[in-house]
Amino acid sequence: KSHDIPLMIDELIVSQEQPFPGIITFAKHKLIKSIENNREKVILEGQGGDEIAAGYQYIFGSFIKDLIEKDENIDNEIEKFAKINNISVEKAKLKVESGMKAIDSYGWSADCTNFLKPQCFNKKFIEKYDVKPVFPKKFKSNVLNFQYKDLFYTKLPRILRSCDRTSMYHSKELRVPLLDHRLLEFCFNIPSKLKIKNGEQRYFYREAFKKIVPKEILRKPKNAVVDPQTKWLTNELKDWVTEIITSNTFKSRDIFNEEVIKKEYNNFVKNKGNNSFFIWQCINLEFWYRNFID
Repeated sequence: KSHDIPLMIDELIVSQEQPFPGIITFAKHKLIKSIENNREKVILEGQGGDEIAAGYQYIFGSFIKDLIEKDENIDNEIEKFAKINNISVEKAKLKVESGMKAIDSYGWSADCTNFLKPQCFNKKFIEKYDVKPVFPKKFKSNVLNFQYKDLFYTKLPRILRSCDRTSMYHSKELRVPLLDHRLLEFCFNIPSKLKIKNGEQRYFYREAFKKIVPKEILRKPKNAVVDPQTKWLTNELKDWVTEIITSNTFKSRDIFNEEVIKKEYNNFVKNKGNNSFFIWQCINLEFWYRNFID
């Protein structure tokens, strides 16, 4: 529930010991807490499944770039990607464009939206700490390089650390069998055209299970489980967010540009923006300061 967030955030900050990905972490915390007294000590989780199979929409841009570099036709793939995901071809092309930008940068969500808003931070803070990482490119394939970046540098390390902190806080051990090194190495040796084919992502998964899973389920596009973060931060938790970003401690950090943040947040609320990570970063960092520095 939305009212859990203000009540639980200090406990979450203490358990994580550093800023964490988002409100979905609260759900993970409550879920594992609910089985804290069970006899079972080990939890199996499916983290890594999309990373090893090129399952996120933003990696489709890497796939298209590989086809372009090989002078292969891309129209069929984009058109079928649009149809499968029930979007227009124009929107599919925008996702491809965003996916190509994400190859050499960071700050992109899996749905191809960018969550970085550096203008929300103090200019001196940005100048001092804005060191842009350079990710290694070990492969000729853009798809493989993107997968490598997600697995070892950006997406997965952040998620796994958060999941591990949550499970160990409740004396449980979380294991991720899909990230067994043998399975990961096997998937890295699968050609990209078997990971994405006819606009369909995780293609080899679907082929492997086509005799087991009903077709109407097997061929469904990936539907992310949408957490209520955007809705809550623009509605139920609006007063709470406003109180935080206008507080004296928030202003005193010399980290944030509070006037820009207030303006960005008001625009976000009015336009019902689709990526709330920028405001969550600010809230999260403020509570981390309150618990570990103040």
